[in-house]
Amino acid sequence: MLEEEAIPLKIERNYPLYHEMEDASERRAAIVELRVDGCSSKAIAGYLGIHRTTVYRTLERFKGEGAAGL
Repeated sequence: MLEEEAIPLKIERNYPLYHEMEDASERRAAIVELRVDGCSSKAIAGYLGIHRTTVYRTLERFKGEGAAGL
């Protein structure tokens, strides 16, 4: 088999954790951008360190109000 150890994957973060973002609109925009990139609500919640309910509410708000809702 392999003589060397497997190289660990280093995941590069494109967004900081949700609560580390200072601006609320930046937080909500990150959720929408991740969704547009094809991430599931569960994956977004895990990536940003938030509950799925927060993701669902933000996406519903964006659907109803558009960019102004962010």
